[in-house]
Amino acid sequence: MKLLASILSLVAFVTPQSAQATEYSATVTITEVLSVVANRPAEPYSSTGFIRVYFPATTSIGSGCLNSAADIMNTAANSHMIKLIYLNRALNKPVTIWVDTVATRANNDVVCHATVVRDR
Repeated sequence: MKLLASILSLVAFVTPQSAQATEYSATVTITEVLSVVANRPAEPYSSTGFIRVYFPATTSIGSGCLNSAADIMNTAANSHMIKLIYLNRALNKPVTIWVDTVATRANNDVVCHATVVRDR
């Protein structure tokens, strides 16, 4: 039994741990939205299939994230977030955007992925 406990402890010690997700939020007014098609031959490894939301720079969007933009994967599952972005952009109303600082970024970019959008 002691041997099994020792082996399990060793496995736990040498097994790499995945990065912990950390979310940050900021209330911003959207200044621009960039929509990129899912297959863009000129930029095959850029942020294709995303919409990039731009806003005035803020210090609270998260460590390691560009402080003036967030990406949202343009999928049917995220359409509710995208609609909220466009609606509030048209009305010039602020939204609160949460970003995940460890989510995979497009082309190793410093723009973090939005995980929540809240209408203010």
